[in-house]
Amino acid sequence: MRLFAFGYGYSAEALARKLSARLDEVAGTRTSPEGPAEAGAALTAYKGDGPSNAVRDLLAGTTHLLVSIPPDLEGDAVLRDFADDIAAAPDLAWIGYLSTVGVYGDAKGAWVDETSPVRPLTERSLRRAEAEQACSASAQGPAAAWRYSACPASTGPGAA
Repeated sequence: MRLFAFGYGYSAEALARKLSARLDEVAGTRTSPEGPAEAGAALTAYKGDGPSNAVRDLLAGTTHLLVSIPPDLEGDAVLRDFADDIAAAPDLAWIGYLSTVGVYGDAKGAWVDETSPVRPLTERSLRRAEAEQACSASAQGPAAAWRYSACPASTGPGAA
């Protein structure tokens, strides 16, 4: 299994530690990749500021993709910058988002997953919920939801 995490911060790193016995490789992005990274992660910089070959190189061979970057004012930066790369990933078996209670509201300790009702508490939470649900109804396989052409700006994440 090869895990790639957009936003390899505290939570993504904790997940990589938890899965370390099952992982062959770990890669990801940070706004600043300097500093130690557990699980031997290969890291590169990404600030949601456009696609880069360094990110594309680390995405190669990914089987499990985690998005742990909040949306910006224009929607989901990962979807905007790497949708075609992700949709074309031949080995991709799973895509997941790390979200916050800001998207799902207070579940009072109950389990929350992608089938839970969405009750965004803030504008940022609303953008995250939109990003998580982008094209999921029409997806055919894990990478299909990332086809940006299927999510035009007028209806995709961050749309007004």
